[in-house]
Amino acid sequence: MHTFSKSIQRELDDFFQRLDKSDFSIRKVTKGALTQARAKLKPEAFTILDKVTQENFYNGAAFYKWDKYKIKAVDGSTTVLPNHPSIVQEFGVHHFGPYADSPRSVARISLLYDPLNGIINDARIGGYETGEKELCNQHLEHVSQGDLVIFDRFYAGLDLMWNLHLKKVDFLFRMKETWWKVVRDFQQQDKDDQEIDLNCKDGKIRVRLIRVQLENEKTQIFCTSVLDNKFSAQDFGDLYRGRWGIEEAYKTLKNWIELANFSGKTALAVKQDFFSKIFLMNLCTAFAHPIADKIKKEKEDYQINRVQSIAMASTLPVSIFIKGKVRSALIAFDQLISKTIDIIRPDRKFKRKKRIRQVKFSMNYKKL
Repeated sequence: MHTFSKSIQRELDDFFQRLDKSDFSIRKVTKGALTQARAKLKPEAFTILDKVTQENFYNGAAFYKWDKYKIKAVDGSTTVLPNHPSIVQEFGVHHFGPYADSPRSVARISLLYDPLNGIINDARIGGYETGEKELCNQHLEHVSQGDLVIFDRFYAGLDLMWNLHLKKVDFLFRMKETWWKVVRDFQQQDKDDQEIDLNCKDGKIRVRLIRVQLENEKTQIFCTSVLDNKFSAQDFGDLYRGRWGIEEAYKTLKNWIELANFSGKTALAVKQDFFSKIFLMNLCTAFAHPIADKIKKEKEDYQINRVQSIAMASTLPVSIFIKGKVRSALIAFDQLISKTIDIIRPDRKFKRKKRIRQVKFSMNYKKL
């Protein structure tokens, strides 16, 4: 049996048929009425719901830490946008191709991600001309003392380090081998771990430079504000490898939740879709955490199937928020995902492709 793409009207008809538990599809809402209603829905509604989800998770769940630290990671990506005047006005147009003859609206997105628990702590979206470092700075309002934030080498900079220092937030930066004289000098030494002072514009920061031997016999230099000697150089190398979780989050957001499969053409619809999908991912992770934790303890080589859990979580809001069947919905969710697990494949590595790739979705057949 094939699964067919559906028009907006068919999606609406099927939704209300399920909601009413009816044997037949009776039209209650037209797609025009939906469009008018969506125009009144602010994307911030989803960020508020997401904030409540995160607060309940971190206040009530036995979430994971690295020693005493809450781990967070930052990374950016892009997504191609629909062609609409409101998109051009808000996100701009960039010309791609070898001759800059392919105009396209592209959004730059950035995530502040908890890789140990799978929670997106903050999500930002802007025009392609908006730099990843600018979006990163916007994440800083969501970090605080007790956090340890991991950055790729692209983000390494004295200004960012100083801003984190002022907030009493610890950091771990992967460093470019040719970046800063202090890094080049450190490479010439036999030491794998050394404390130094970084001279920032408004003061000094005491940090550790660390050399880690990777599996491919290459070495990598890290800079961290964590001075406690109970953490070895290899500990930080292992911690940085755990940053891979943010790449998995982007894969889920783009491939399984289909971020670029927008349900509307306007800038408002794009932001509604973006923040609602972030909310869905966090809602799924929060609901699945107790089962995921149980499986991790009982079967170390297995994990829950994230795709199946997201598919199931996408059906929960109707039962929970509309029908009020909270307990029965969560029991059904737990039973399903506990029986849908996959073996863990460690040390997977994929070369990241730095290019704008447009995935074609028909605007006539959209998911709601």
